[in-house]
Parts: sequence; C-alpha cells; structure tokens
Amino acid sequence: MSILSTLALEGLDGLGEVALHHTTFRHLWLNLVSHAIDTMPQGGRLTIRGARLVTHVQFEISDTGGGISDAQLPLLFLPFHGTKSESTSLGLYVVQEIVSAHEGAITVSSSPGQGTTLIVSLPLADVQPPSPE
Repeated sequence: MSILSTLALEGLDGLGEVALHHTTFRHLWLNLVSHAIDTMPQGGRLTIRGARLVTHVQFEISDTGGGISDAQLPLLFLPFHGTKSESTSLGLYVVQEIVSAHEGAITVSSSPGQGTTLIVSLPLADVQPPSPE
C-alpha cells in the first residue's frame, strides 16, 4: 500500500475553462495521480500546479518518486510497456490518447532518484490564438 505524505495544490484558481469530456478526463486524472502515488511507496510529495498561458491551460503533476531513466522515457507512453507485472501498462498510453483527443499535449521530464513531472497542456475554450503579424 502506498503512503502519500504530502499533496500540494498550487496555482489552480482562475485558470479559465477547458472543453472536455468529463468521463475520459476523470480517467486522465486517476491515471496520472495513481501513477505518481505508485512511484512513492514510502511516501513523498505530489504536487499539482496549474498555469494559464495565452491560449492554453497547463497542469504539472510532479512526484518525488524514484524517477525514470533516460532509456525508459521514450517508452513511457507506449501501450503494454510498464514495470508492474499486475498492470496492463495502458495507463499513460490512455492519458496520452485522452490529451490528444482534447487537442492538447503532454510532456515528461524526470531525474532518477529525484522524481518525475508530467506537463499537460490543454487549449482554453473559446480562445482564439493570436494572429501572426
């Protein structure tokens, strides 16, 4: 059983509205949060941080778990690639598909022994991108 020592929520007020499918978006958050918690079996810090950009909302989900090696990073979002034998290893693949279906992007950075940050960027609803001049 995982122990979560700290959950920090930062910058989540006034982000604006994002058009989303509520059921699939719930799966996105469940997968991201449960994946982060699983990387910290002895406890740690899970931080969810939000930021409003010009045309997008950005969410960072950071953990203080074991991190991901450089060799494993390119494989992170592939289906059936995982480290847990009891898992289908579809969680982060599903997350990427949900983000893509919402016309967003997801990136990951990690340092072995220090943790991982996933950044989800989703377009704001009813915001037109600035026109090039």
